[in-house]
Amino acid sequence: MREFAVLQGLTDPDALLTDIRERDAQQFAERPQDLIELCADWREHHRIRSHREQVESNIATKLKPRKKESAELSQEQAIEGASRLALAALLTRKLTLRHSADGDSIHASEAALDVSKILLDWSADAQSVLLERTLLGFASYGRVRFHHRSVLEFLAAKRLDTLLARGVPIKSVKRLLFVETAQGARTVRPSMRPVAAWLAVWHQTIFDEILKLDPATILNHGDPQSLGPGQRIRALEAYVARYGQGGWRGLSTPEIQVHRFACPELAASVRLLWQGGIENPEVRTLLLRLIAVGKLTECADIARAVANDAGEDIRERTLAIEAMVQIKDEQLGALVASIEAEPDRWPDVMARRAVIELFPRHVSVEQLSNILSRVQEHPRSIGELSHRLPHESESALLTPEYLDELRQALSALVIDGMTWDRNKFPHLRTRRYHLVPALSAACRRQETANIRSDAWIASSLLAVRLSKEEYSTERDALASLRRALNELPPGARERAFWEESRFVASVHKINSAWERLFDLSPWRHSTD
Repeated sequence: MREFAVLQGLTDPDALLTDIRERDAQQFAERPQDLIELCADWREHHRIRSHREQVESNIATKLKPRKKESAELSQEQAIEGASRLALAALLTRKLTLRHSADGDSIHASEAALDVSKILLDWSADAQSVLLERTLLGFASYGRVRFHHRSVLEFLAAKRLDTLLARGVPIKSVKRLLFVETAQGARTVRPSMRPVAAWLAVWHQTIFDEILKLDPATILNHGDPQSLGPGQRIRALEAYVARYGQGGWRGLSTPEIQVHRFACPELAASVRLLWQGGIENPEVRTLLLRLIAVGKLTECADIARAVANDAGEDIRERTLAIEAMVQIKDEQLGALVASIEAEPDRWPDVMARRAVIELFPRHVSVEQLSNILSRVQEHPRSIGELSHRLPHESESALLTPEYLDELRQALSALVIDGMTWDRNKFPHLRTRRYHLVPALSAACRRQETANIRSDAWIASSLLAVRLSKEEYSTERDALASLRRALNELPPGARERAFWEESRFVASVHKINSAWERLFDLSPWRHSTD
């Protein structure tokens, strides 16, 4: 994706990719044409705009007239027709649109929406032109569908908004959005929640109705970033009032929606709501996520208290540490010191998560080594130390000095307590296999920086010898290390051989030259 952005003439492709990840805009960069349009938008605005602006821009771009169409259809007409089809598709729950009679001859899991019955005032050619615009794509033979679900939901909401502007009674629209359950409770119709959330941005009466019935709709759907600070405060207070008491309810606000909802003005409300006492762990989690994402420095004491409380839920403590990192809390140094010196407060599972959140900016190599020396991880798990630490070691911003110290510390930890077992492979056995992938990652990163010191060679040989190559990322790192070791000059290879011989002899008695050659063969064979 980065190379493609460079080909489009962007001078800051990394900034674009970072913004795409932070705003979860990958759905608008999946196809080459989508990415071309996103790059063009970036050149003009130098930012990825709000979700609402992204959707509006995506619709406008993909419904522009094209050359040599069979009927004249303006962009405004195309948007109007697409919004009619989107609303009909959601109401009938037919998400594929019939493009031609050819689609009637094949078996499909769901019926297609007959466009001719929706766009009654359109000619057949105009209908065909609309369905061939790039906003819609191939679904199956003779059928098309909207490329993105968010576009479908937005257009359906725009259609209802247009109808309201033309004088359709608000009660008629509400009958589509809200429903009464068999128990007599009024709620937001599940299939129309995204549409209701979009309409809430434009119509206060619908916003108020949703807050009374299902405030989670405001947070989970649409674009909360388009709401004013006052509306967000009301939505959060309604959410906590409705769901804050009791236990688990199955609530889950997508991470990107938390990013869109968060704003500095929420700080006072978050503090008051937290102090009021919240039982539901999902609601507590949401508030901690808001502190982190919104960088609510006024709520730093909440994050500190949760992070340091050994009796709190592990997930809540992890989110609290993330919040402290995001707001650059002044107590981060004290937090790391506590993790290092107070194992009772920081059991292994919590210490592992904490150190990953704090690595590398807030924890020195010495502190990291002291923590890792006491922390264990299940050998068959894909956890913080065997998976996330290697990733961070390869991708985080590290100075050359920090990286070299890290490699040395990981080597020392892996070697500590090492034994030899002829009946197992690899014969060298370490108590800390979970650190071997991180060691491989550190060695590989130095290898790409053309480091070929004797200390690097020793660490790389250790990583190659101990690795079980269980993960694809580890296999890639090891393949790179093996190539680098194989390409060492003869003198360096000879020194490496005898250094490896001395190391193996320190944990296993070598009785003959043949046995030495056999015991040292794993790394040499793998590099040939």
